[in-house]
Amino acid sequence: MRNYPLNSTPATHYTTAIAANGGTETETFPGLRADGLGSIKTVRIKSKENLEWQVEILNDDSEILYAHRFATTDATTIGGIRYYTASVDWLIPSLGIAGVIVGIRNMSGTAKTAGTNGALTLTLIIEK
Repeated sequence: MRNYPLNSTPATHYTTAIAANGGTETETFPGLRADGLGSIKTVRIKSKENLEWQVEILNDDSEILYAHRFATTDATTIGGIRYYTASVDWLIPSLGIAGVIVGIRNMSGTAKTAGTNGALTLTLIIEK
């Protein structure tokens, strides 16, 4: 088994404003095939904004299979950028779609800013 990092692209993924108190943005995650092989071991967020995030793995009916919630206090700040990291053990789902849909939910009372001012990168470390 080997570990592989898969990263969202900040200029393409999770770029919109996300409403406060449960607003979400979903993306088909780059490189994460819904083949049922392997597992997700680590979830990381790199964010310009210190918000309370929830990362969600969705099935092909947009129902939550797995979720991890980060508090604002979970972030480590380096040079004005917030880094959140959590160990998880989520099986990669086998779905009737090509890629796995991953949502970012804003659980904070403050909205996420759109564009580069609210940029974030989601990294999933997978084991296959």
